[in-house]
Amino acid sequence: MVVTDFPGNRQNRAVAYLGLGVNGSILIAIGTLVGPIAWLAVTLMFVLAVAVTLAGVASSTMSAGRRATLLCYVWPVCTPVGPIGERLLGWLIAVVICVVPSRGDSTTVRVVTPCAGWTVTPPMSAEPDGPDSSTA
Repeated sequence: MVVTDFPGNRQNRAVAYLGLGVNGSILIAIGTLVGPIAWLAVTLMFVLAVAVTLAGVASSTMSAGRRATLLCYVWPVCTPVGPIGERLLGWLIAVVICVVPSRGDSTTVRVVTPCAGWTVTPPMSAEPDGPDSSTA
């Protein structure tokens, strides 16, 4: 989620993040299961990389999520085997943190944060029209 910034309006971004969330959950589980078997992990990585790269040709949204999709498989394969449930819970938390702000209203401003979908509302001025003339 950190390395992905999907194009489009709010609805398209939210759907893309949810799709990445589902794909990421599947790949995290598969990566955790095949991690101890090196030859299978490498073979599956090759097949997955080809499939994701070819899918990226279909649309800009799929292309934007390519790196994050591959990392959802690579990280569980390259780390010591751990409980799948804990890994999926961490992924679910990341999905919620990214999808909910991507549904924000149009008064928000995009800034660089730990999650590409995170948004920050610009600060409001205490005096929008200058000094208060009613106290004079």
